[in-house]
Amino acid sequence: MSDAFELVGSLEKQFQDILSAAGAPDFCSLRYVCERDEMVSVRQDVPEPVQRSEDAGVMITVMHNGGLGYTATCDLTVGGLQTAAKRARQFAESTAGRSVTDFSKIDMPASCGEYAGPVEKPWASMALNEKFDRLRSACAALRINERIVDWEASVWGTDVDMLLLTSTGGRLVQRLQYIAPTLSATANQGAETQTRSLGMNAALHILNVLGLPHHQPRRV
Repeated sequence: MSDAFELVGSLEKQFQDILSAAGAPDFCSLRYVCERDEMVSVRQDVPEPVQRSEDAGVMITVMHNGGLGYTATCDLTVGGLQTAAKRARQFAESTAGRSVTDFSKIDMPASCGEYAGPVEKPWASMALNEKFDRLRSACAALRINERIVDWEASVWGTDVDMLLLTSTGGRLVQRLQYIAPTLSATANQGAETQTRSLGMNAALHILNVLGLPHHQPRRV
């Protein structure tokens, strides 16, 4: 997460160079989003391989002479961002005089602010063995009958960092964290198979609110 915050600072420092690469347009904005995901699951009382991913990129939007163009890139180097800015400027010039909306007549905002979602305990701060211990207990509690042929407990956690900079002086920073615990059980009898599941978006404390790993199963 610290790397993402460092990149936010780096993008702010580079923004003037990006504006220059865009040819000092009437308006320019940079939107950066970085999402880091982790999926931890236990199926039939056996821990599954942990799945982790990171997705980051920037969208640059340019308005000039009434036209609008934008370019997205995952190349976050100085050269990559400047190339994206130049392309966005070219697209804006191509649409000037051809758009239904004259973007030069729109007053663009310059909002500033920062927001971090409330977090009681960061998902990343929990040791992996503790995550598996909770899920193993929750998973084991799901098989309340021999007719249950598949059962699983999992938690998906994600951290999202967002930055918006505008040539009008706007600066918005957002930091969000989510977790989504899921319980699932599938029962079979003869030719009939049914699955029941429970899942929701939540903060880490929802595991305790749900009673995980001491969640008491209910017969449906």
